[in-house]
Amino acid sequence: MPDSPIWQILSATMAQPEMFKPVDIGPDYLRQSFVDGGFGCNNPTAHVLAEVKAIMPSRDLSSVVCIGSGHPNTIQLQRHAMTSRFIPTQILSLTKSIALDAEKVAHEMEVRFQSTTGVYFRYSVDQGMQSQKVGEWEKLQQVTANAQAYLRGLKVSNSIDDAVASIKARKAAVKTHRIDGVIQSNAPDQTTGYKACPTPTPLFTGRQDTIDRIIACISKGDTQRCVFVLYGLGGSGKTQLALKTVQQTKGIWSDVVFVDATTNETAIAALAGFAKEKKVGDSHESAVRWLSNRQERWLMIIDNADDPDVDIRQYTPDVDHGSILVTTRIKQHVALARGDDSDHRVSEMNPDEAMEVLLKAAKTKDTDLSIAERQATVKLLKDLGYLVLAIVQAGAYIFSSSCSVTQYYDMFARHHQKTLEKSSQLIAKMDDYKKSVYTTWHMSYEQLGTNAQRLLHLMAFMHHSSTSEDIFRRSAIGIRTYTPEVPATQDEKEAQAYVTECLEPYLDSTYSWDSSAFLDTMTEILSYSLISYDKINGEYTLHVLVHDWVSTVINYPLNAAIEHTGCLLAVSIDYEDDMDSLKYKTAIEIHISRFLEWQERPRPNHASRFAEVYLRAGKRSEQGKMQKIALDGQEKALGRENDATLSSMLMLAYVYQQQGRYQEAMTQIEQVVDIRKRVSGSEHRQTLIAMQTLASTYYSLGRYTDAQSLHQHTLDTSTRVHGHDHPDTLNSMHSLALTYQAQGRYDQAESLLLKVVDARKRVSGDEHPETLTSMNVLAFTYYRQGRYDEAESMQEHVMEVKKRRQGDEHPNTLNTMGDLALTYLAKGRYGEAEELQMKVLEAKERVYGEGHPETLTSMHNLAGTYYSQGRYEQAEELQKRVVEEQEHALGAGHPSRLLSMRLLLETYHAMGESRRREYETLEREIRELKSRAG
Repeated sequence: MPDSPIWQILSATMAQPEMFKPVDIGPDYLRQSFVDGGFGCNNPTAHVLAEVKAIMPSRDLSSVVCIGSGHPNTIQLQRHAMTSRFIPTQILSLTKSIALDAEKVAHEMEVRFQSTTGVYFRYSVDQGMQSQKVGEWEKLQQVTANAQAYLRGLKVSNSIDDAVASIKARKAAVKTHRIDGVIQSNAPDQTTGYKACPTPTPLFTGRQDTIDRIIACISKGDTQRCVFVLYGLGGSGKTQLALKTVQQTKGIWSDVVFVDATTNETAIAALAGFAKEKKVGDSHESAVRWLSNRQERWLMIIDNADDPDVDIRQYTPDVDHGSILVTTRIKQHVALARGDDSDHRVSEMNPDEAMEVLLKAAKTKDTDLSIAERQATVKLLKDLGYLVLAIVQAGAYIFSSSCSVTQYYDMFARHHQKTLEKSSQLIAKMDDYKKSVYTTWHMSYEQLGTNAQRLLHLMAFMHHSSTSEDIFRRSAIGIRTYTPEVPATQDEKEAQAYVTECLEPYLDSTYSWDSSAFLDTMTEILSYSLISYDKINGEYTLHVLVHDWVSTVINYPLNAAIEHTGCLLAVSIDYEDDMDSLKYKTAIEIHISRFLEWQERPRPNHASRFAEVYLRAGKRSEQGKMQKIALDGQEKALGRENDATLSSMLMLAYVYQQQGRYQEAMTQIEQVVDIRKRVSGSEHRQTLIAMQTLASTYYSLGRYTDAQSLHQHTLDTSTRVHGHDHPDTLNSMHSLALTYQAQGRYDQAESLLLKVVDARKRVSGDEHPETLTSMNVLAFTYYRQGRYDEAESMQEHVMEVKKRRQGDEHPNTLNTMGDLALTYLAKGRYGEAEELQMKVLEAKERVYGEGHPETLTSMHNLAGTYYSQGRYEQAEELQKRVVEEQEHALGAGHPSRLLSMRLLLETYHAMGESRRREYETLEREIRELKSRAG
């Protein structure tokens, strides 16, 4: 064929004589005429195979699919009239038919591939096509019908299924250097022992962004050395990600070498087998040397490089070219990476991809799931931590056992390990991976030193995330001076000794915290990808399943291990209220709550400190439970008049007060005050604190005169005994200002609050919770004085800081939001006021409950906003509910209830004649209550 443009060659190839003229191509001095490329090669299979062998001699053939043009007429001479003897048209036609006979080549191919199965596939419509001519395009519908009838045949249909499976599997069936004669299947190589690169599981889903990153790096291996490292937790899908990358790039590599680096022996065997396969030697060195000298684009997969004793560098060519893809749990192997953006931590899947994998493994469709099944699926995936191996194995069991997702989730919720390991009992596996998720991690765990294992044990009963070095630092320092209030039990003593021993390696010779030693141990755990580290927040996280698994590898009684974690957490907590201490208590609350799932009733000594954490978090119910446990233990062991017992009694009474149980609170506080006065004296600090708490309870009960008198007494005494800027003095001053505010004495309240805010800023800082609380009360005083702009500015500032410091649903934050909404209302910004009040009401219903006085106050305020907008029916509905529930919560004549009744009275008045009877009845009731209080 002359060297000509492609369009000319295509034209010549398609110059069918019955439809086109011959095409002349080539230079002017040597032009040649061409017709129909189908002459002699209407079935080009033999030519294609010869070409493949020529340009890809060392590759493998997976499948050959040929599409014929339909079964032909039998080639024969036809009888014609006498006159045709003198015109050789029949001979010409016969010659053409022989030249176009594709079936002859097809038969030759069948002979050539006769000893193979699942490699050569030929499809040609066997009936109805004999009379069709090339130019009869108008008979296309008939051709289509014949083709469809052909495809519906059972034999053809099964053959097509086999062809699809062969194409999808892409298994090496025949060496290309053996495809131009009679084909023999690749016999299993009994000498090389080489394992070709496997194909990825058909369940593989998503992660295309990561694959694209890998390809962008390793595809440059013909001009530079490229090493991409995939590292992460066992079971996260590193190997499958690598195999999928190979599948998507198979056409660009001259050679793909798959090395199982589980041990030195497996790595050596893989490379030696590759050397034998290539006939370049029989050792792993031969393979490495051969690859080093190859200038083509080759790829080496170093899989499962999880053993630190296996130096994978000795198995990779040390040259300036080539592509290497490493999968490992050892984070330090990232140091081997070469090229731009050349490492990636493989972690959990995103929820949508995880859902798709589970459905594939369970062989079900999204549309087949009921609402309940879908909800169970979402919960299961979350509890599996979106870990791909766990998801695949869960799906496999769901399919094989024919159980529902809901049933599987129920089993998993009760017995994590037992349920996850059920897939290993299945007869048929979905892939070649035989280990359960727990088994894969145990291999890494056994590589850890004692110190690292001990830290993991302590973390097993904390929350799986947000673990900071500060927990261990505070524990190591605090345990040296820790003295239990209640005499320690033998279990507590043993736990304290164990935790002391665990943390001793992280103290230097002066018993100061040695951060470097701690980081060394955590780095050891990190190196096996059993935990991850958030550099921005300085926090460690265990995958939820790893976290669950750790408790299964502890080789001593589980109760003792739980006791160790309880001791670690408790001794890390102090009773200070500086910003660092408050910040720490906010951070550790998640771990306390998780620990209490393991030990619902902790030791009284621990419960007292856990109560301190819940106090600062504003979680009154949890605080009350812990305070009650502490008090019960202290009363039993120490007696009612012990200092620790009295402190717990007072704190429990404070919880009652915050829960709206004012009478219970008052009764208990009065007992504490009496005992304190008798045991410690009237001017003892703890006596004054108890008296101040009692005064605050009087305030909550609406007994403002009693509250004012007692607050004034504690303020005067505290000022004389402790000084003006002492925290106790400032607390008394703040509480007295609140009472003035309730009495409508706003100028006196403002005067006191300005002093308190100024002092607290100096002593505790601008963002200390107590500073912010006093600022909020001062802002509300401005609101009461009609100074709305000043109130709004201060309230918005306080709200922003409280949200950041304490959270959106901390009681202090909600109070500020509610006060700000009232300021918006006063300024006529009804929409903003209503929106904020709705948020506060919904949050308070969650935090306090529907009948709590705080919730009812927010409901009262929202009703006021409805009233201001003329929405009287909505206002009336809320106000009636508030008045009714306040009677149960506060008492019939409480000032807050009287205020709500007066607002309801105004609503009745605004609604006119239709509410006259209700108005008169309510007005009478208010008069009676006021006269009774009188």
